[in-house]
Amino acid sequence: MASSCSFRITRTAEDMAHAINALSQRVIELEQRQAALELKLNNQNISPTNEEIKMLDGVDHLLRECQELLGSTSTNQIVNDSPWLKEEDSGSFAA
Repeated sequence: MASSCSFRITRTAEDMAHAINALSQRVIELEQRQAALELKLNNQNISPTNEEIKMLDGVDHLLRECQELLGSTSTNQIVNDSPWLKEEDSGSFAA
């Protein structure tokens, strides 16, 4: 029983590490896209259209959300909010 629980904890930790890595990669991608758009706008020396401003604002918003998620979420919060643990607590075990 202890080895099964240990395996699930290890597996959950690995899953969380993969999720954090994917989020980090997404943040890097968004930052690169934002930098490319800003560089393009600076090179054109014209004022951006309303659509471009909205796109940049959207990217800024996504970046802030991702950074807040990565910065403010501790491992304990992630594990405590895990759906696997909630299933265990309720007494229903998956086969």
